[in-house]
Amino acid sequence: MEEARTRGEVAVILLGSPVFYQRFGFAPASVLGLRNPYAGVLPNGFEIAEEDFMLVVFEEVPLVGHVRWHPAFGEPVEGLGPGA
Repeated sequence: MEEARTRGEVAVILLGSPVFYQRFGFAPASVLGLRNPYAGVLPNGFEIAEEDFMLVVFEEVPLVGHVRWHPAFGEPVEGLGPGA
């Protein structure tokens, strides 16, 4: 996270366990109206919960754009963001 701050990033996002990552300041992205495009059960049976899409924000600015994940996560079912 220090590297992200040094580079001037406004936030860091991840898919991970809230139980683990909340201790580092991460919160579910849903608190900002963002949806987890990977929520649900993947074809391989692995389940990703809505609250697993987390972020920590360094600057209070509007977050716009698209989140791209490593291809190992597959393709999202829907777009990201409010009303998506």
